[in-house]
Amino acid sequence: MKTKKKDKNTQHIAILHDYLALMPQDPSKRMQTFFNLLYVQDSPHYILLENPLQILKNAEELKECDIYEAASLLLACNENNLNTFMMIPSFLTLCKVCCKKFVSMPTKHYLNYIKYLQASILYHIDSKGIKQVIKHIKLLREHGIISFHEQKCIEVLTQSDITESQEKTSTNKAFANSFIHLSPDKTPLFNQFNAIAKVKKILKKLSWTKNLVFLCEEDFTKKVVVLGGQKTGKSTLLATMLYDGKKSTESNMPLEAKVPIEYHYGKGLASVVYMHLNDLQTLQESPIIDTAKHYKNLQETFHDCLKNGSEKIKYEKIYDSYFKNNKIAIVDRIIVPQDYVLLQFMRFINTPSLIPQTFRHLQVYDYTAKSDMILYLANLNELNAVLSFDKIIAILLRLVKKQNISHIHFIVTHIDKANMTLRKKQSLCQKIQNALEERLKHAQKERQKSLAKLHFHFITAGVAHSMRCGASASESGFDIATSGILELESMLFTHIFNTPSTHFNIQMLENILKLCKLPTESRQIDSINKDEIKTQINHIKSLCKEVLKRLPAQYYSFYDAFANLRDNLYSQFIQALNYETKKRGNIDIQKLKTSMIQSLIVGLRELARILQEYFFAIKELHEITTLLHPNNTDSIAKFAQTNEHKKILDLIFMRYTNSIKADFFDDSNAIVVEHLSYRLDILLPNTIKKADIQEDSVIKPLKENFDYYFLLLEQNINTLFHNKINLFNTQLERLEHILESCFIHYFEEYKEQEKEDFDTLISMLVYGGNK
Repeated sequence: MKTKKKDKNTQHIAILHDYLALMPQDPSKRMQTFFNLLYVQDSPHYILLENPLQILKNAEELKECDIYEAASLLLACNENNLNTFMMIPSFLTLCKVCCKKFVSMPTKHYLNYIKYLQASILYHIDSKGIKQVIKHIKLLREHGIISFHEQKCIEVLTQSDITESQEKTSTNKAFANSFIHLSPDKTPLFNQFNAIAKVKKILKKLSWTKNLVFLCEEDFTKKVVVLGGQKTGKSTLLATMLYDGKKSTESNMPLEAKVPIEYHYGKGLASVVYMHLNDLQTLQESPIIDTAKHYKNLQETFHDCLKNGSEKIKYEKIYDSYFKNNKIAIVDRIIVPQDYVLLQFMRFINTPSLIPQTFRHLQVYDYTAKSDMILYLANLNELNAVLSFDKIIAILLRLVKKQNISHIHFIVTHIDKANMTLRKKQSLCQKIQNALEERLKHAQKERQKSLAKLHFHFITAGVAHSMRCGASASESGFDIATSGILELESMLFTHIFNTPSTHFNIQMLENILKLCKLPTESRQIDSINKDEIKTQINHIKSLCKEVLKRLPAQYYSFYDAFANLRDNLYSQFIQALNYETKKRGNIDIQKLKTSMIQSLIVGLRELARILQEYFFAIKELHEITTLLHPNNTDSIAKFAQTNEHKKILDLIFMRYTNSIKADFFDDSNAIVVEHLSYRLDILLPNTIKKADIQEDSVIKPLKENFDYYFLLLEQNINTLFHNKINLFNTQLERLEHILESCFIHYFEEYKEQEKEDFDTLISMLVYGGNK
């Protein structure tokens, strides 16, 4: 009998998984009491992936609604009054808000959905919330919507012993259920990854799509980058989220990110990747003598390690082997494999504390430029100091503008109950939002879109780590629930797994699958058109080869202009400095420095424009654009026989034009300029006296710093240029494969396709099954 009941529950869960994102959760005492009294049965062992109270709070259609009134309506429903509740419009609205696919859910599953929704509310609601719910439950009883018995069953939840048991149970569960142990099963991202694997098998099987398998081999994992200043708790927070009770204490210890540390899916030893010798040589050119000597000594001491490029090591031994002897200074990055299912879909990257030396700062920027989400930590003391607050706002401003970043979780750490009341939290959040809004030079709609990326959290990272490790149940007046870690983990999980990737490859695969499902008649093409298509595609291929042959040579023409900029700026700055020191009156050093830095930024932008013009000057580049343009009657678009072919061409054209228009001046150049500005402030403080501006003490160091930071700029622009060329090269090669496969090979394969539910597969691939 029990087996049959268990099988029935399993079936319900499997069916509901198609409509809801559920995760396993042992019932609390509060949940057990509710279901035993109201349903005379055990509580479900699953809850909704997203906190329903948070969903109700954020829903646009419920702006004027009290979430506790909404929760009371949802908790009051049961098998005896379900039909009555299904006739209440506001109740149906609440069901739709908490489940986007409620409308398509079969009626027979409504009650089971309500149960999981109720279990989720009871899991997340606190004792204060329960008291508010009871007030609304009384009103429902007075209006005759629920019975006296149902009211009393719900009122029992306010008993203090039950609340205490629930809180203790939640606390104990939280120790074990760290972020890394959450289940991604049946989430949209999980469904999308499964669909990609299935599509890959189909592409390998069909002769016309064999060359398109690369579309499924992209790294679709979501990248979450951890940023923050020194002593903000970045490593402690990450160790808390990655905590595993089955591992040793050493394996769960925080590891400071002196270099970028990547946590991704895998087994075995960690990989320590050393710096490239060119980078190490550049660091030895530093105008700071001690820094230059330091890196020279490190290169001599660890010559063999550098020669090998990388080495494997146990995670527990990294600190002793690299941190104690400062060997970490010549490490480029550390890659830590972790055998957790969650990391098959995402990865964490912990970065060096802001603001590090220029080399590390450029690394941090590179990771953020490729990230999907950011965890940005700042302690309360930083936010209370004007200078550090302005720096934090400048970093946030740079982040919210990034199109690749969908969410930024701004985490305030080092808080206590005395200095962080609810009112103070709200005031701080508003202050940050106002500061960002003032600096965002966009239209109102764009500003709102950028600010919507930002989510605020207040977390006691050290306390949360201590409690998750089982050292204590509460500390400094906080327990695991009030530490803020659970809310962050829940929201981060939702942002990662409820939103499938919208990568170019996914869009392309969608249209290729739509081609697969078309009837055989769509593949009829006359021999004249076929020959003409082949001729045109071969012509595009030859143009691509010509472009790639000519591109690299363009950089050398640019270098002379770059060297002239460096020499002219330095010469003008020194002349202006000399003039200021000789004239009567006070010297305005700040004005000189600001003028020079602004001239440098303008000069770099102009050089980037020149480099872009060199790029555009290649006539073959424009000829390819003409041949791919969807609206050109002489382009390959005239052979697009289906809507799918047209969409494929649109995607190719958009990708191609975006890649050639990408600017060579980005924030990485601005970062180098900022570091030069910091050095100028040290060498030439605003309060310096005229008599102190001497050749050996100021002028010579100024020249050395100019040369060094222009060397860094040159290398950075060189890297940007070659990365663009390599990416462009890869994209052209893939473009050729897509054109040949979809416009030639597609028409040459006439055999009937095997039957496949392409509509469902496309839905899973593009929407994760959410449509």
